[in-house]
Amino acid sequence: MVYKLKYIISLSCLCLLLSQDSFNANLVGHWFEPHENYWSENISDFNDIWGYEDESGGRYALMGGWDGTYIIDISTNPSSPELVSFIPGSTSSHRDIKSHQNYIYIGTEANYPDPELYEQGDYYVMPQGIQVIDMSDPSNPVELDEWSGVVESHNIMEADGYLYVIGSQSLFSNDGEVEAWGLDDLIILNLEDPSAPVKVGGWSGVYLHDVCIYEDVLYGCDLYNDNMYAFDISDKTDPSVITIWPGISHAHSCWVSEDGNTLFTGSETMSGHIMSWDVSNLSNVSFLDEWMPDGGEGWSAHNVFVLGDRLYISYYVYGLQVLDISDPSNLELAAFYDTFDMETESIYNGAWGTYPFFGSDNVIISDRRTGLYVVDVLNDGSDTLGDINADGSIDVIDIVMVVNFVVGLSTPTDEESYLSDMNQDGEVDILDIVLMVDFILEIQ
Repeated sequence: MVYKLKYIISLSCLCLLLSQDSFNANLVGHWFEPHENYWSENISDFNDIWGYEDESGGRYALMGGWDGTYIIDISTNPSSPELVSFIPGSTSSHRDIKSHQNYIYIGTEANYPDPELYEQGDYYVMPQGIQVIDMSDPSNPVELDEWSGVVESHNIMEADGYLYVIGSQSLFSNDGEVEAWGLDDLIILNLEDPSAPVKVGGWSGVYLHDVCIYEDVLYGCDLYNDNMYAFDISDKTDPSVITIWPGISHAHSCWVSEDGNTLFTGSETMSGHIMSWDVSNLSNVSFLDEWMPDGGEGWSAHNVFVLGDRLYISYYVYGLQVLDISDPSNLELAAFYDTFDMETESIYNGAWGTYPFFGSDNVIISDRRTGLYVVDVLNDGSDTLGDINADGSIDVIDIVMVVNFVVGLSTPTDEESYLSDMNQDGEVDILDIVLMVDFILEIQ
């Protein structure tokens, strides 16, 4: 019966993929092999995602599940990602993973009972700190340690050899047997020995839901009070608040531009939207712009990440959304790939996480219900529209190529189609040729 159910779900996913909605993005590969979910009516099969690259260049998606973490090879056979190992963990609706050198760290909210014990009438939630995993051999990951300063956590973040643990609120495990001796609203662990994290500092004052870091500044999302915090973390033993500013409804996630001058926030609420902030002067933070998808007033954003001049967003029911942030005061849609094409009343269904740092041609996405996606985002800001042959200029050769596409003398690749679509209306036609001619005349 379980096999038949998985077959039906897999077939449904295939039908979904064949009808997937996208713009400037193509599917590379898809994976859907969840463990049978004991708590399927309460929590989803999958949650967050991160990436890991081994010493030989092999790339792996690290995807959280309800009972542990899946390690999925996305580079050996890109069109058919393959599960290579699984790391068991406490039963949970949330799991968060980060990588550092040849290690990964896994945090979890550890908020559901162990199924086997539950069947025996014992309501026991297994406490879990931060799992420390040696990934030297991704097909055989080794759990070396568990930092036990907390019994649960919502999120973790790694930067510059430190691991930041946030969202831990429980002083004891549910049975009262295990104490969270390292509890703080912001916990800083030193990874000088990556196999054995050591707490070196902490701060408490308000629940932080997520953080992002740029040099010696850490930004924290004050979800329940609609605020953003900026901390000075130059002294890891004593982080201090620089400034607080309001105006971010249900501030859930954040990421900083590569020059450190702009902060992008995502709001996890109905009418959740993306906002950009000028943080070049932290004594005078200013609002720049906001964005949401067409028709997005009743839905929610989730996580945000910056790569180059693009913002990659896991936007729940809207899947992956990619914004052009080259002008942060004018946020514009650059690409999208919808991973969730189902009826739902929940604003939290769909794409939970994304990881763009393998590059725009290998963006990975975790969808709570439909699994792992590897997507090639064409509009990554590195190519010039109209430069079809990628020789650095737009000229008559490019026009001839587009004319051949339009009249059917040759068939463009996906990349050539994107570069030919000058007005970005999804079609390559005579209007694009006219725009190319106008461009050439203007620069002469």
